Parts: sequence; C-alpha cells; structure tokens
Amino acid sequence: MTKIKILLLLAFIIIVSCNIIAQTNEELNKLKSMGVTDDMIKKAMQQKSQNNTIPDTGILKNLNIQKPLINDKKATTSQKADTSKTDSLLTKEPPEKKPKYPKGRIFGQDLFRNENLSIYERAREVIAPPNYILGVGDEISISVWGMAEYSDVFTINETGSINMKQVGRIYLKGLTFERAKALIRSKLNQFIDKSSTHCDITLTYSRVITVNIVGEVFNPGSYRLAAVNTAFNALIASGGPNQEGSVRNIYIKRNGVIVDSLDVYKFLMNKEYNLDIFLQNNDYIIVPLAKRIAKINGCVRRPHTYELKPNENLKSLIEYAGGVTSSAYTKNIQVRRYNDNQYIILDIKYDSLIKAHSDFEINEEDSVNVNKVPNTLMNTVKANGSFKIPGNYELKPNERITDLLKRTEGLAFDAYTDNAYLIRLNEDMSKYYIPINLTSVLSDVNSKDNLVLKDFDELNVLSKNDFKDEFLVTVTGAVRTPKEIKYGNSLTLKDALYMCGGIKQQAELSRVEVSRVLDFDKKIKQTTPIRSIVYTVEVKKDLSISKDAENFLLNPYDIVFVRSNPDFEIPKLIRLEGEVKYPGEYNIMSKDEKLSDVIKRAGGLTKYASENGASMYRKWDNIGNIYIDLKKAINRQKSKYNIVLYGGDSITIPKTLDLVNISGAINDVENKTVSAPYFNNKRAKDYIINFAGGFNENSDRRHTSVVYPNGITKGTRDFGIFRVYPKIVKGAKIKVPMKEVIVKKERTPVDWNTVIEKLTVKATALLTLFLIIKNIK
Repeated sequence: MTKIKILLLLAFIIIVSCNIIAQTNEELNKLKSMGVTDDMIKKAMQQKSQNNTIPDTGILKNLNIQKPLINDKKATTSQKADTSKTDSLLTKEPPEKKPKYPKGRIFGQDLFRNENLSIYERAREVIAPPNYILGVGDEISISVWGMAEYSDVFTINETGSINMKQVGRIYLKGLTFERAKALIRSKLNQFIDKSSTHCDITLTYSRVITVNIVGEVFNPGSYRLAAVNTAFNALIASGGPNQEGSVRNIYIKRNGVIVDSLDVYKFLMNKEYNLDIFLQNNDYIIVPLAKRIAKINGCVRRPHTYELKPNENLKSLIEYAGGVTSSAYTKNIQVRRYNDNQYIILDIKYDSLIKAHSDFEINEEDSVNVNKVPNTLMNTVKANGSFKIPGNYELKPNERITDLLKRTEGLAFDAYTDNAYLIRLNEDMSKYYIPINLTSVLSDVNSKDNLVLKDFDELNVLSKNDFKDEFLVTVTGAVRTPKEIKYGNSLTLKDALYMCGGIKQQAELSRVEVSRVLDFDKKIKQTTPIRSIVYTVEVKKDLSISKDAENFLLNPYDIVFVRSNPDFEIPKLIRLEGEVKYPGEYNIMSKDEKLSDVIKRAGGLTKYASENGASMYRKWDNIGNIYIDLKKAINRQKSKYNIVLYGGDSITIPKTLDLVNISGAINDVENKTVSAPYFNNKRAKDYIINFAGGFNENSDRRHTSVVYPNGITKGTRDFGIFRVYPKIVKGAKIKVPMKEVIVKKERTPVDWNTVIEKLTVKATALLTLFLIIKNIK
C-alpha cells in the first residue's frame, strides 16, 4: 500500500468520525477513483463500527456490512449505541426503559401497549412478508447455487428497476415481494437449469420512510422507520391510541386522500383479516376520538367497554364481548342510558329480538348489563319426611305421586300413611295443603289421591314417632356420666345407674335418692303432678346398692340423686425433703392432717436435721413461704406452728450447720464477712465483738438483724438505755448495716434587701385595700 493510499484512507476515517455529513454514492465513487479499494474501506468501517467511533452513514449499506438489530436481546450496550440515521425506526434514540401506559379504557387499546410486541427498528436484516410492496431504495440479494453459482445485491433505482448483467433490467417497484421473487426466478430460469440449480431471493435492506402519526395517540409526531413496518407497527412505536383514541376508525392518508383504514376488532375477531397495511413516504396515520362507546357487564365472556361503528348495535356489542354465558338471563337485558338530562333504564327482551331477527340501537355511553338466571330450581318436586331417600327430584311430564315414591325407593319403615300432605303453590306464591291418603295410593294406582304433580310441589309424609310423647329420666351427682335418659317401660334404678357409668368412689357410705315430679299411670298412659322423695337407699362400701333398690321401677321425669360422701377427699400430695428418714411425696390422709403427722409418717427427723432451719412453701392461692417452728410443731401437737397441710405444700428440713456467719459494717476490714462456731445461749452482739472485731464507726447498731436458717429475720430491740440483740442458733446469719449518710444542705445567706422589698410591697397592697374599703363605707 502506497503512502498516498494510507493518507487517503485516514482522511476518509476522520471525515466519517466527525459525522459531518452522510457519504453518498458519488463520494464513494470519488474515493474509488482516487485508488481506495472497496476492501480497504470495508475493513476500516468495520473496525470503526466495532469501536463505536462513527455512526452508519449509508456507506455500510452499499458495502453490504451487516449490523445487529436494536431489538436483539443479545446485543451489547455499545451495539445499541451504534444507531444509523437511516436504519433507526425513530428520529431520536429510543429510551432504555419503555414507558408505562395505563390500562386501556376501550377494548383493543391494550393491543398496542403489549410489551411483547416488537417492531423493525432497523432497515437491515428484516424479514419481508410476501405482501410487502417494493419501492425505490429497497435492496434485494440474489443467490444462485448448484450447477451454477451467482451472488449479487441490487438496489431498486429511481426508475423502479434493478439491472442484472445477464438478464437485463427488471421492473420491481410497486410489486409485492412474493410477485417480485416469482418474476426474478422466471427471468433467471431462462439462463440456468432450474432442476439442478437453486435460487434464493431476500430483502436485505428496506428503504426508510417518514410517517406522520397524529390525533389521539400517546406520542404524536413524525417517525423515520423501515418501510417493511406496517401501520400497526408504526402505531406501536407511538404508544398507540390513548384513552380517548379510536381503535375502529384509524385512517391512512396519502397526498391528502384517505387510502386505507385500520379496524382492530376485525383483526381480533376475524382470522382472515390482517393488519399488513404498508406505508409510503410522508403518509399520515390519523387516530380520531373514539365514538359510540358502550359498556357491557354481567354474564358475558369478556365484559369491557367497546367502540361501535354506525351500523353496529346490541347484537354486535354482545358478539364483541364473546357472547353471553350459559347462566345469562336473556329474556330481559337491561340498558342504562342518559336521555334528556335523565339517567334511565330500559328492559330489552333479547330472546324476542333474536327470534325476530331484529336489533336494539345502542347510544353513546350506554351501559348494558346481562343478569344471571335466578338460582331457583325449576321443574322440581320435593319429597320431605319419612322417605327412604328424601330430597329434590326432577319433575317429568304427567308424573304422579306413585312415580315420586318409586324414585325415593319408597317410604321409611316408620311412615304414617293414613294422612300425608301435598303442599302446592298458588299463582300469588301462597301455599295450600292437600290431604293425601297414602294407604289408598299404595293399594290403588288409580286412587283419587294419586294426583298429578306440578312444579314446586312438596310431599310431606309424617313419622309414627311424631305422635309419641318422649319422657326423660335425669341422673345426677356422684356418677361417672350424669345425663338425661330416655324413659321406657320397665326402666329400673339399676338400669339408669348402669347407663351413667356406675357410681363414683366419692359416693361411698352415702345414699341414692329418687325425686318424683309426676306420677305415671301405665294403664291409661297419663301423668299426675306430684313433688316428693319417693325412694332412698344407702350406698355400700363396695359401691353397690341392695337388690330391692336395683329393681326399683322409675317413672317419667324422675330425678335420681347420687349423693357424695362429705368426708371424701380426692387424693392430695405434699412433698417432704431433707433430713427425714423417708423423704418424698406423701398423700394427705384427712382434711385435718398436720405437719407433725407427716413428719411422723416419714420416720421422724434424722440426727443431722436442723429444726430451726425448716422451711415451708404453699402453692395454694399463691401464699408462698410460711414461717414454721419445727421443734414446737413436733413437741406440741396443739402448737400454732403445727400447721394443717394442703395439697401442693412443700416442706424442706436442711442439715444442721454448726457455723454462724457475720457480715456488714464490722471491724474485720479484710473480708467484711466472717464465720464462727456456734455457742449456746449467745446473742448477736457477742459474736460481733468476739469474732468480727466489734462494731466500727459506720455500724448501725440499732438495726443489726439475724436471718435464721428457716428464712425468718429478727431485728435488735432498742430500749433507749440498752439494746437486746437477737439470739443465735446454728446456721444463723448476722447482718450489721451501715449508718445512713445525711448530707447537710448549705445555708443560703439571707438577702435582707429582697425581704424588705417584698414586705413593703405587701404592706402597700394591704394599705391600699383598706383605704378603698373605708371610702366605700
């Protein structure tokens, strides 16, 4: 490569990088005439295009350099930025995020707001449909392979043709892509053997046109897009009709004349209809305001608001809504509309309209409601009462009562057949009763009582049990399952107790009483009111009663009371822990069992037991800790400390501790606590002086206390002249508190000037008040 060629190539790259002006075919030819080859330009443009330093200015088209579509999900960010002025759908770069549009008010508007629909945003690498109309600027690739090989790319020129060397000029402008391919193949077949040679014809570049979209769309304006896009695609780019925009009357205007229209409903409802309306340069897409908007609700498959054309009315509206459902009540469809400043309702007999091949005119903003069929079952009769299978049944023409009996599998065993009732509705929906003798019907099908049934008839058959009185016997008290028992002849006291699960343990040595409120005469089956205890029997230790009592016959409404033994107690446990011979849980034997009794049952105290340290805790009623003196409780049966026990009580008897602990404000500076051996008949003061170094200057002697092993605390008694300190027992703890530190407040010096000033003010006020009162008098 010569230096001149390199300089020329660099000059070309700089011109393109600055994006001064798009290169035309003439400039490209000038570069070629200067010695720059196509391969050199192609390599340079490919390198710069990959680096995103220059946009596509149209030269790539002529050099057949393919670029990715902007809507390719695999395209990188740098590839998206490489947008050709001529290949882009829009004149401006589309935003990264698609705008969010509201849900369409009119059925069909949401079709343009579907994010899954795509458009051809690039003129290159498009797939042309068969009905695409070719025009000047479209680029066609022709490839032949097999016995003959040929490949070339042609652009339809201003004359509307392409020029092939062997074939000559072929006019393609205005032809559909499918027709153009057929024409090219027919020309090529004159020179090749079509049996051994294949031909492929594709549209590699679609011309770019300007389309103006105006009217009720979200984004009106002028759009540059590939001509392979249809009017529908162009509307997608603009966001489609807005909330007020029409979806039925979208017009395409060319050179001031309407050349075509777009009806979305035809596309949605008619499989043979398509939206492939191709546009020409400077075409206008006009979306006017939607007219004749009507809403339909209720039992239709697609309730929504629809736009109707002038020749469309109620039938069309229902058809667009997908038709009525199987539950729709079509005898009366209601239409609400505005009329003469009033909001009125109209009842439309839709079934009659269909039969008459008529229709009902829909006005602007009408609201149609298709009601649901009432849930009331029609053509039904009901079998109620003593049937084997009662319930609702289908009524068939001329069916009689015997037919209904067969379908219910007949009457139940307790059916009362002498008198049944057929309940029938009058025209005003009131009921009347027809007596039926079922005995006659069952014996003779031709009986006058075997009536023909009508809609909503209800046959009621009574039960023999409906005519019987049901008596009860009540058993209550100390039985396992107190209950009311159905009375029957020969019901004995034993039977009643047995049916209640028998007598409970707490009934031992008690009694059973039978209270009678009615005297029942079995011969005439009548009762006489009385109120008395008619029978009393004792309960034995084995929870049985005498044989005579077992066979005592009961009457209706008798009440059996099984009394509880007043001395019976449900077993209650206490827990005994520590220094007894047999610690553990013990059952309270009687209501008055005491502390000493359970100690005795536990084998008494061990030789290590600390009587002074015994403690007791009561769960019952959340009482908590109880002070006890175990020594007194054991030695004196009537001692107040010999407490009656409750279930859940816990008694703990610790091991004897031969030490006494001293702590607090003592002179043993090192530990502030010390322990000493136990000595008989010593008080707290003796231990403090002899073993803790005595009281110190901070000791509060008056409040010295002793905590005994059982948790009880005793304090020092101060008589002024002398103090009596608590006695010490084994395991006791002596507490010497510190004196409270009294902080004296500093006296604030008196400001006599302020005091005199305040007194003067008060004296002046009093004197003034006195003079006022005197003048008033």
